[in-house]
Amino acid sequence: MFERSLQPRGAATVVVSRDRDSGVVLLRDLPDPGPGRTYELWLIRGTEPRKVGRLAAGVRASTTVIGPFAEAGTFGVSNEPVGGSVTPTRIVGTVELS
Repeated sequence: MFERSLQPRGAATVVVSRDRDSGVVLLRDLPDPGPGRTYELWLIRGTEPRKVGRLAAGVRASTTVIGPFAEAGTFGVSNEPVGGSVTPTRIVGTVELS
């Protein structure tokens, strides 16, 4: 299990099963993402991010299954336009997975 406080507030807990190549992320107390914005979830391998989820507009807490991990070493949360982004543009927090 990996935990990290996010900036400026909020927290992420990531529980990983490498055997099942999946995990669960618990997000809580995230700040309001702002008008027309939402949070997206990423697994990052080296410098290559891969989107693994997006919260609905206005959602500030979530329990989400993520994966496959494909040797990702970092989980990230970004603040993005409601339509989403191809790559993260505003990372608000990361959790190292090793």
